[in-house]
Amino acid sequence: MNLLRAGALSAAFVVGPLLALSTSFAQAAVVTSVYNTLPYSAASGMVVGQYFQGLTVEAGIQFRPTTSGYFSSFTFAGVQSPNLFPGYATGTSPWSFSLYADSSGAPGTLLETISSVSVSTAAQYNVTAASLSLLTTGQDYWLMATLPSDSSGVWLQQSSATPHLRCARNVGTVSGCAGGLYNDVAAGAVQIFVSDTRATADVPEPGTLALVGISVAGLAAMRRRKQ
Repeated sequence: MNLLRAGALSAAFVVGPLLALSTSFAQAAVVTSVYNTLPYSAASGMVVGQYFQGLTVEAGIQFRPTTSGYFSSFTFAGVQSPNLFPGYATGTSPWSFSLYADSSGAPGTLLETISSVSVSTAAQYNVTAASLSLLTTGQDYWLMATLPSDSSGVWLQQSSATPHLRCARNVGTVSGCAGGLYNDVAAGAVQIFVSDTRATADVPEPGTLALVGISVAGLAAMRRRKQ
């Protein structure tokens, strides 16, 4: 009887905290679309990378999230030249995207960069972010794309009923849009998502740690009793 009671006690010590631990990690993040100009038109777009006179440019759009949350992913429409737009640089280096805070209607403080985005034929591509940058409702941000100097591509656009700001500038420009700031209805085709949870390492909550400690102590006591 004592052995059965000890077994039941050990199970309570072990299973209970494990259930609590699994529960603390079971809460899934809620992902919400906060900006959307898809679908896209394959007939027009913003040049990204190298085009004429040896210039390497980054280009992108200003957006204002409809819901606050952590920048988690986006889907954009693009094509790697020369698949659709002949005459540009022919390299195939992957795209990079940078998220900026707005500064007087132009990209300002760099918030994060996402590299190694492979683009080929004209299509929509899904890109995952780090879920670390908090986007706030009512504030403006910029999503900019760039390619190395041996390559070029086109961020495809879609006409919109509402004018959007687009920016083109030389890579490495500290501020402003030296290559052009446009306010028109040709918006970069993209859908941006946020998460309600900031990405962090899986660190147990203090209460969970306490339960695990009690379990270890219970197992140790049972072992001493058997000896």
